[in-house]
Amino acid sequence: MKRIYIVGVKILRMIWRVNWFSTVRLNFACLPFCQAIKLPILLYEPKIRNLCGKIHISKKVTFGMIRLGCWYAAFCPSKPGITLNIEKGGVVIFDSYCMIGSSSVIEVGNHGHLHIGKNVSISGSCRIGCRKKIVIGENFSCSWNTGIYDTDFHLTCSPRENVEKLNSETEPQNVVIGKDCWLCQDSIILKGSSLPDRTIVGAKSLVKGNYLVYGNNILIAGIPAKLLKRDITRVEFVKFELYPLDSIVKHC
Repeated sequence: MKRIYIVGVKILRMIWRVNWFSTVRLNFACLPFCQAIKLPILLYEPKIRNLCGKIHISKKVTFGMIRLGCWYAAFCPSKPGITLNIEKGGVVIFDSYCMIGSSSVIEVGNHGHLHIGKNVSISGSCRIGCRKKIVIGENFSCSWNTGIYDTDFHLTCSPRENVEKLNSETEPQNVVIGKDCWLCQDSIILKGSSLPDRTIVGAKSLVKGNYLVYGNNILIAGIPAKLLKRDITRVEFVKFELYPLDSIVKHC
């Protein structure tokens, strides 16, 4: 009886908080009909600016496997919500289950390619700006007030040159985040960054550059982030290796 009560409360809470109109709109606007009919993506109090791009789900589709804007972390704003801007030509790929918490923003430009791996968990208040390519590996865990950007958002040029001669350093550059990485609160990953598997990024860090040379299982932190420790990882990631996580939605 107790289990039935708990399940019933969870169902009622979901029914109450999910914005069903926007959920149906997004699924049928961005997914193939055979996937959209199962409503794999649930939206919680969304603010939709643009849905002209495409969304792909790589693995088997199930109801509510991707939840965007839900509140599930105490340190994040308690009111659910997410802002979505996926421009025409932009692509978002979900490998499988994913949770992105309250007050987050996802913006994918008309040349943007955002690839989110299986069982990605973002607590909330995260900003993702994609104008070229961002790849987030499976089991990625992210605290609050963070940012992941492959762009400076604005190009620059010399005032003495023709405006068409752009500064190439300000153009978008790929961001690649390996498997089992953990981004702590108030940290930012900038364009051109590459993180190896099982990287821990310390709080309030500014990540810029290629850290693959240090190998897996590292801790980086600082402004800019530097290597602080090797042979370290989060306990959950070791457990996930021994007992692979089926669904981050159920886990959270």
